[in-house]
Amino acid sequence: MTHRGDVVHAEAVAGKVKAVKALAEYLKTEEGYVGPAELPGICAWLAEHNERLGIEIFRASVDAAGEGSCSCDAVDDPKAWRGLIIDPPPREAGPELLYRAVYAVDVNARNAHQAAERAYQIMTDPESMRPVLYLLDGEGSQTVVDLAAESSQASDRSEASESQAKVRKFIQTNGMRCPQCKSSEIEFGAVELDARCAYQEGYCRSCHVRFCAVYRLAGYGLYVGDSFEVHTLSGDHTAAGEDGRQTES
Repeated sequence: MTHRGDVVHAEAVAGKVKAVKALAEYLKTEEGYVGPAELPGICAWLAEHNERLGIEIFRASVDAAGEGSCSCDAVDDPKAWRGLIIDPPPREAGPELLYRAVYAVDVNARNAHQAAERAYQIMTDPESMRPVLYLLDGEGSQTVVDLAAESSQASDRSEASESQAKVRKFIQTNGMRCPQCKSSEIEFGAVELDARCAYQEGYCRSCHVRFCAVYRLAGYGLYVGDSFEVHTLSGDHTAAGEDGRQTES
Protein backbone atom coordinates (compact mmCIF):
# COMPACT_ATOMS: atom_id res chain seq x y z
CA MET A 1 0.00 0.00 0.00
CA THR A 2 1.38 3.44 -0.96
CA HIS A 3 0.42 6.99 -0.12
CA ARG A 4 1.54 9.54 -2.73
CA GLY A 5 4.14 7.02 -3.91
CA ASP A 6 5.55 6.19 -0.44
CA VAL A 7 5.04 2.67 0.92
CA VAL A 8 2.91 2.80 4.07
CA HIS A 9 2.05 -0.87 4.45
CA ALA A 10 3.55 -4.15 3.21
CA GLU A 11 2.53 -7.72 3.98
CA ALA A 12 3.51 -11.17 2.72
CA VAL A 13 0.88 -13.89 2.45
CA ALA A 14 0.53 -17.23 0.69
CA GLY A 15 -1.41 -16.62 -2.52
CA LYS A 16 -3.23 -13.81 -4.32
CA VAL A 17 -6.63 -14.55 -2.76
CA LYS A 18 -5.21 -14.21 0.75
CA ALA A 19 -3.38 -11.07 -0.32
CA VAL A 20 -6.61 -9.42 -1.46
CA LYS A 21 -8.35 -10.45 1.77
CA ALA A 22 -5.48 -9.03 3.84
CA LEU A 23 -5.65 -5.81 1.83
CA ALA A 24 -9.39 -5.51 2.43
CA GLU A 25 -8.90 -6.05 6.18
CA TYR A 26 -6.20 -3.38 6.30
CA LEU A 27 -8.38 -0.87 4.48
CA LYS A 28 -11.34 -1.64 6.74
CA THR A 29 -9.22 -1.03 9.83
CA GLU A 30 -7.21 1.97 8.64
CA GLU A 31 -9.35 3.66 5.99
CA GLY A 32 -12.94 2.66 6.77
CA TYR A 33 -13.43 0.45 3.71
CA VAL A 34 -16.79 -1.38 3.77
CA GLY A 35 -16.79 -3.22 0.45
CA PRO A 36 -16.12 -6.85 -0.48
CA ALA A 37 -12.71 -8.50 -0.43
CA GLU A 38 -12.41 -8.23 -4.22
CA LEU A 39 -9.76 -6.31 -6.11
CA PRO A 40 -12.12 -4.49 -8.57
CA GLY A 41 -14.27 -3.29 -5.67
CA ILE A 42 -11.23 -2.12 -3.72
CA CYS A 43 -9.85 -0.20 -6.72
CA ALA A 44 -13.21 1.41 -7.37
CA TRP A 45 -13.50 2.46 -3.72
CA LEU A 46 -9.99 3.93 -3.72
CA ALA A 47 -10.68 5.87 -6.93
CA GLU A 48 -13.80 7.37 -5.34
CA HIS A 49 -12.66 7.97 -1.75
CA ASN A 50 -8.89 8.36 -1.73
CA GLU A 51 -6.99 8.69 -5.01
CA ARG A 52 -3.75 9.34 -3.10
CA LEU A 53 -3.59 5.67 -2.09
CA GLY A 54 -2.16 3.04 -4.40
CA ILE A 55 -1.91 -0.73 -4.20
CA GLU A 56 0.32 -3.37 -5.72
CA ILE A 57 0.13 -7.15 -5.36
CA PHE A 58 3.05 -9.15 -6.69
CA ARG A 59 4.67 -12.57 -6.38
CA ALA A 60 7.60 -12.72 -3.96
CA SER A 61 10.86 -14.17 -5.31
CA VAL A 62 11.89 -17.70 -4.36
CA ASP A 63 14.91 -17.96 -2.08
CA ALA A 64 17.67 -20.16 -3.49
CA ALA A 65 18.20 -21.65 -0.01
CA GLY A 66 15.01 -23.66 -0.25
CA GLU A 67 12.49 -24.46 -2.93
CA GLY A 68 9.47 -23.65 -0.78
CA SER A 69 10.89 -20.66 1.07
CA CYS A 70 10.20 -17.04 0.12
CA SER A 71 12.65 -14.16 0.23
CA CYS A 72 10.36 -11.75 2.04
CA ASP A 73 12.92 -9.60 3.88
CA ALA A 74 12.24 -6.81 1.39
CA VAL A 75 8.58 -6.70 2.44
CA ASP A 76 9.56 -5.27 5.84
CA ASP A 77 11.79 -2.64 4.25
CA PRO A 78 9.78 -0.16 2.15
CA LYS A 79 12.98 1.19 0.55
CA ALA A 80 13.71 -2.27 -0.87
CA TRP A 81 10.48 -2.31 -2.91
CA ARG A 82 10.89 -2.06 -6.66
CA GLY A 83 8.38 -1.73 -9.47
CA LEU A 84 5.82 0.61 -10.99
CA ILE A 85 2.45 1.25 -9.38
CA ILE A 86 -0.32 2.10 -11.85
CA ASP A 87 -3.48 3.53 -10.34
CA PRO A 88 -6.76 3.47 -12.25
CA PRO A 89 -7.91 6.72 -13.89
CA PRO A 90 -10.60 8.87 -12.25
CA ARG A 91 -14.15 7.97 -13.11
CA GLU A 92 -15.79 10.48 -15.43
CA ALA A 93 -19.44 11.04 -16.28
CA GLY A 94 -19.74 11.27 -20.02
CA PRO A 95 -20.58 9.40 -23.23
CA GLU A 96 -17.17 7.64 -23.21
CA LEU A 97 -15.27 5.87 -20.46
CA LEU A 98 -11.84 7.07 -19.41
CA TYR A 99 -9.11 4.45 -19.73
CA ARG A 100 -5.49 4.45 -18.66
CA ALA A 101 -3.44 2.69 -21.35
CA VAL A 102 -0.08 1.19 -20.37
CA TYR A 103 2.41 0.40 -23.13
CA ALA A 104 5.44 -1.59 -21.93
CA VAL A 105 8.56 -2.14 -24.04
CA ASP A 106 12.13 -3.17 -23.18
CA VAL A 107 14.92 -1.12 -24.82
CA ASN A 108 18.70 -1.01 -24.51
CA ALA A 109 20.16 2.45 -23.83
CA ARG A 110 23.02 4.28 -22.10
CA ASN A 111 20.65 6.19 -19.81
CA ALA A 112 16.98 6.70 -18.98
CA HIS A 113 16.53 9.65 -21.36
CA GLN A 114 17.90 7.69 -24.32
CA ALA A 115 15.67 4.76 -23.37
CA ALA A 116 12.66 7.09 -23.40
CA GLU A 117 13.63 8.44 -26.84
CA ARG A 118 14.06 4.95 -28.27
CA ALA A 119 10.76 3.78 -26.79
CA TYR A 120 9.04 6.78 -28.39
CA GLN A 121 10.63 5.95 -31.75
CA ILE A 122 9.27 2.42 -31.51
CA MET A 123 5.81 3.72 -30.59
CA THR A 124 5.67 6.13 -33.55
CA ASP A 125 7.31 3.88 -36.15
CA PRO A 126 4.55 2.63 -38.50
CA GLU A 127 6.71 -0.39 -39.38
CA SER A 128 7.09 -1.58 -35.78
CA MET A 129 5.03 -4.47 -34.45
CA ARG A 130 1.70 -3.47 -32.98
CA PRO A 131 1.92 -3.67 -29.17
CA VAL A 132 0.18 -5.40 -26.30
CA LEU A 133 -1.61 -2.78 -24.19
CA TYR A 134 -2.87 -2.98 -20.63
CA LEU A 135 -5.93 -0.82 -20.02
CA LEU A 136 -7.44 0.21 -16.69
CA ASP A 137 -10.89 1.73 -16.36
CA GLY A 138 -12.19 3.88 -13.55
CA GLU A 139 -13.39 0.79 -11.68
CA GLY A 140 -9.88 -0.67 -11.61
CA SER A 141 -10.69 -3.48 -14.03
CA GLN A 142 -7.82 -4.47 -16.30
CA THR A 143 -8.12 -5.50 -19.94
CA VAL A 144 -5.25 -6.80 -22.06
CA VAL A 145 -5.49 -6.00 -25.78
CA ASP A 146 -3.01 -7.68 -28.15
CA LEU A 147 -3.14 -5.47 -31.25
CA ALA A 148 -0.55 -7.62 -33.06
CA ALA A 149 -2.71 -10.74 -32.73
CA GLU A 150 -5.83 -8.86 -33.89
CA SER A 151 -3.94 -7.51 -36.91
CA SER A 152 -2.72 -11.02 -37.79
CA GLN A 153 -6.24 -12.44 -37.56
CA ALA A 154 -7.62 -9.65 -39.77
CA SER A 155 -4.89 -10.32 -42.33
CA ASP A 156 -5.69 -14.05 -42.32
CA ARG A 157 -9.39 -13.31 -42.88
CA SER A 158 -8.55 -10.96 -45.74
CA GLU A 159 -6.31 -13.55 -47.42
CA ALA A 160 -8.98 -16.25 -47.02
CA SER A 161 -11.61 -13.96 -48.54
CA GLU A 162 -9.34 -13.15 -51.49
CA SER A 163 -8.68 -16.86 -52.05
CA GLN A 164 -12.41 -17.65 -52.03
CA ALA A 165 -13.05 -14.89 -54.59
CA LYS A 166 -10.46 -16.40 -56.95
CA VAL A 167 -12.06 -19.85 -56.59
CA ARG A 168 -15.50 -18.44 -57.45
CA LYS A 169 -14.14 -16.73 -60.56
CA PHE A 170 -12.45 -19.94 -61.70
CA ILE A 171 -15.67 -21.95 -61.26
CA GLN A 172 -17.80 -19.28 -62.97
CA THR A 173 -15.62 -19.60 -66.09
CA ASN A 174 -16.00 -23.41 -65.93
CA GLY A 175 -12.26 -23.67 -65.39
CA MET A 176 -11.53 -22.27 -68.84
CA ARG A 177 -9.46 -19.29 -67.66
CA CYS A 178 -6.16 -19.21 -65.82
CA PRO A 179 -6.70 -18.67 -62.07
CA GLN A 180 -3.54 -16.51 -61.99
CA CYS A 181 -3.85 -14.12 -64.96
CA LYS A 182 -7.41 -14.89 -66.22
CA SER A 183 -6.11 -15.76 -69.70
CA SER A 184 -8.01 -18.26 -71.85
CA GLU A 185 -4.74 -19.50 -73.37
CA ILE A 186 -4.64 -22.63 -71.23
CA GLU A 187 -4.29 -26.34 -71.87
CA PHE A 188 -5.09 -29.38 -69.74
CA GLY A 189 -3.49 -32.77 -69.32
CA ALA A 190 -4.77 -36.11 -68.09
CA VAL A 191 -7.17 -36.48 -65.14
CA GLU A 192 -5.94 -38.17 -61.96
CA LEU A 193 -8.47 -39.71 -59.57
CA ASP A 194 -8.47 -39.63 -55.78
CA ALA A 195 -10.98 -41.14 -53.32
CA ARG A 196 -13.55 -38.35 -53.72
CA CYS A 197 -11.81 -35.87 -56.04
CA ALA A 198 -10.26 -35.70 -59.48
CA TYR A 199 -7.33 -33.47 -60.44
CA GLN A 200 -6.52 -32.23 -63.92
CA GLU A 201 -3.21 -30.49 -64.41
CA GLY A 202 -3.34 -27.25 -66.38
CA TYR A 203 -0.80 -24.91 -67.94
CA CYS A 204 -1.19 -21.25 -68.91
CA ARG A 205 0.63 -20.22 -72.08
CA SER A 206 0.32 -16.54 -71.16
CA CYS A 207 1.85 -16.38 -67.67
CA HIS A 208 3.47 -19.87 -67.76
CA VAL A 209 1.95 -20.92 -64.45
CA ARG A 210 1.05 -24.56 -63.73
CA PHE A 211 -2.16 -25.30 -61.83
CA CYS A 212 -4.74 -28.03 -61.23
CA ALA A 213 -8.47 -28.03 -61.73
CA VAL A 214 -10.15 -29.87 -58.85
CA TYR A 215 -13.36 -31.85 -59.40
CA ARG A 216 -15.31 -33.42 -56.55
CA LEU A 217 -17.54 -36.48 -56.45
CA ALA A 218 -21.11 -35.18 -56.72
CA GLY A 219 -23.12 -38.30 -57.58
CA TYR A 220 -23.33 -41.05 -60.20
CA GLY A 221 -24.74 -41.76 -63.67
CA LEU A 222 -26.96 -44.74 -64.45
CA TYR A 223 -27.84 -46.30 -67.78
CA VAL A 224 -31.54 -47.21 -67.98
CA GLY A 225 -32.30 -48.75 -71.33
CA ASP A 226 -31.36 -46.19 -73.96
CA SER A 227 -31.30 -43.38 -71.40
CA PHE A 228 -28.56 -42.14 -69.09
CA GLU A 229 -29.60 -40.67 -65.74
CA VAL A 230 -27.38 -38.47 -63.58
CA HIS A 231 -28.16 -38.59 -59.87
CA THR A 232 -26.75 -36.11 -57.31
CA LEU A 233 -27.61 -35.15 -53.78
CA SER A 234 -30.59 -32.84 -53.35
CA GLY A 235 -29.46 -29.25 -53.53
CA ASP A 236 -26.34 -30.05 -55.57
CA HIS A 237 -26.70 -28.28 -58.92
CA THR A 238 -23.23 -28.94 -60.29
CA ALA A 239 -24.27 -31.84 -62.51
CA ALA A 240 -28.05 -31.94 -62.57
CA GLY A 241 -31.21 -29.86 -62.37
CA GLU A 242 -33.03 -28.52 -59.33
CA ASP A 243 -34.37 -31.96 -58.42
CA GLY A 244 -30.88 -33.51 -58.42
CA ARG A 245 -31.67 -35.69 -61.45
CA GLN A 246 -30.96 -35.24 -65.17
CA THR A 247 -31.89 -37.66 -67.91
CA GLU A 248 -30.28 -37.94 -71.35
CA SER A 249 -31.32 -40.16 -74.23
